[in-house]
Amino acid sequence: MSKRMIKSYIRCYYQKLYSGENRCHLLGAKGKHLAKKLGYPDSAIDELPEYVWEYFYPCGNPFPLLRSVATGRGLNLGCGIAVDSYVILQVTRSVRQVINLDIIEKVLKKSRCSLIHSTSNRFQWCCGDADKLPFRAGSFDWVLMNGVFNLFSDKRALLLEARRVLRRGGSIVVCDLFLQSHLPPYFQEELDAWAWCMNGAVSRKRLIDLLNSTGFRLLEYRCEERIDWFLRSSFLAAK
Repeated sequence: MSKRMIKSYIRCYYQKLYSGENRCHLLGAKGKHLAKKLGYPDSAIDELPEYVWEYFYPCGNPFPLLRSVATGRGLNLGCGIAVDSYVILQVTRSVRQVINLDIIEKVLKKSRCSLIHSTSNRFQWCCGDADKLPFRAGSFDWVLMNGVFNLFSDKRALLLEARRVLRRGGSIVVCDLFLQSHLPPYFQEELDAWAWCMNGAVSRKRLIDLLNSTGFRLLEYRCEERIDWFLRSSFLAAK
């Protein structure tokens, strides 16, 4: 299947998910319970409206890595309902502004309605594509991708574009699934496995190769949970 077809399918899937046409069938904890399991701060969890948690689909908790580099202006790339953006403003005083970018306009509207009153001008929303970010070079101090990295079959192009919009010395923090063994062949026939970050997963070795080839330096890699063929992990890398 071509990269264009995969991208089109994923976009259509999430449009339906955020409009209620698709339903999430994740096993285990979901929504607010998942946030607590991942270690999100209780204060932020309790302050957000209940309906926000219906649209909360992270791959991990970015804050142990993110708070060490979060300053100035950041980009939440593929923000979804933007829970992570809200939390980072609660756990650090050094972030001046967060830009929430997603390709699905519907979820940006939901996010804006949920968070606008509590964040004033420290939030902005932008509908755009991570392949062609609508920002000038060096616009951000950090970029966050939580459950986004594996939605892109061309990760090199994604990383190069993220690097372009980062200032010199800026950082990326990524939470996603990574491979600990080869996937069975039948995964490639399951399109939803692309939408849920499985088919796009890479090994740690492949990740390091991708970072080195796109001008990033891996600073920290954390494996948080083993799930079948996958490792739920997060990493911090610098430009």
